[in-house]
Amino acid sequence: LRAAQLHSEAREQRKIEIAAQEEAEAKRKIAQIGQHWRETEVVKTLRPGANGTKKFLQHHGESLVAVRYRRDNARKRQLTTIELVIDDRDPPRPGIDRNRELGKQRQQLVSIKLDFDEIDLRSAVKRCGARWDREKKVWWLRREDVVALRLLDRVVAGFEKPDIDFV
Repeated sequence: LRAAQLHSEAREQRKIEIAAQEEAEAKRKIAQIGQHWRETEVVKTLRPGANGTKKFLQHHGESLVAVRYRRDNARKRQLTTIELVIDDRDPPRPGIDRNRELGKQRQQLVSIKLDFDEIDLRSAVKRCGARWDREKKVWWLRREDVVALRLLDRVVAGFEKPDIDFV
């Protein structure tokens, strides 16, 4: 039984390592792309509704701000880029430190549901310091750990924070 647990934990650790490798590779690719388009010149900028923007407007709707055609002389390529609004919110209140607020959110306790047979996931949340709430049948852990484990879709809203010590 202990050997099976060790094997299961090793497998879970390997999954986490693979996910970290994939994330690092994705960041590397994004950095390459980001570097590449900076070396291009903008040939034309079109506003939503103009010819050449219609398919992007259908796909992105009100979020579309502009379509840009860029020329990459080094590679002899033409690139099409779009600018989108991805966040629309009130500006921060005067005197509020946004980084401090985000830090508080990351430390906030949230509840998640796991199925009984998800042994590997249960081990992973335990390693992050999660606590089981027998009464509500949920695991409590910090939001930053939920994000790191990619478990945001498991968050259960509506529960009051438990009186649990987290180290």
